[in-house]
Amino acid sequence: MAYRVKRKKRIKEELELCDENGVKVDSILIDFDIDEKSKAFNAARNEVIKIELAFKDAEEKNLEELQISYGDALLKLFEVLFGEEGAKKVVDFYENRWVEMTEEVIPFIQEVFIPELQNRNKEKVENLRKKYAK
Repeated sequence: MAYRVKRKKRIKEELELCDENGVKVDSILIDFDIDEKSKAFNAARNEVIKIELAFKDAEEKNLEELQISYGDALLKLFEVLFGEEGAKKVVDFYENRWVEMTEEVIPFIQEVFIPELQNRNKEKVENLRKKYAK
C-alpha cells in the first residue's frame, strides 16, 4: 500500500467590483496560500488595527499624518490579499475614494476572508495534532 500525500487547499474567492447599479465591472480572483501569506496578512491587518485605534486618541494636528499612514496600511493589506495588481484594481475602481473603498472592502475581509482563514488554520492545527498525537 502506498503512502499518500496531497496538496493543501488554498483559499480561493472572487471579489466582484460593481458599479452603483450593481453591474459587475471587474473582478479580483483571490488565491491565498495560507502557509505563504498568513504571516504577512496578519502583520498588515494588525498595522491597520493599530492605526484605527490611534485615531481614537489622535489630536487634530496628527489626523493628516494618521490618514496617510492608514492609507498606506490599507494598501499593504490589499496587496497581501489581492496581490499588487488586484490592489491597484481596487484603488483605481474607487478612484482613490478611500472612505468608500474602506466601507465596501473591509466587510468582505472581515466577514468572508478572515472567517475562512480562521477555519483553515483551525483545520491545520487539528490535523497536526492528529498526526503527531500518536
